[in-house]
Amino acid sequence: MQLLKSHLVIGAALICTSQFIWAQEPQTGQNPNDNQQAGEHHRGPPPEAYTACEGKAAGVAASFINHRGDTINGVCQADQAGKLFIRRERPQQ
Repeated sequence: MQLLKSHLVIGAALICTSQFIWAQEPQTGQNPNDNQQAGEHHRGPPPEAYTACEGKAAGVAASFINHRGDTINGVCQADQAGKLFIRRERPQQ
């Protein structure tokens, strides 16, 4: 009987431990968007913001359509690595 109780306690501990391991966040690679799941927010400009400025110079107006179908207007600006992306226009308040 004592052996059965020991096995039950050990089994319950293993099940609880495995739940914590599976609940861990996925490891990310170099790109912060690599492990992005549906509905999660990313950091930084979306890929379309970079694509819209390809072949353009800094300060040039550009636009793209985001994943919601909205047109995003802005001006091409260099990021920290020097790659151009659209800096969204913000209304003056």
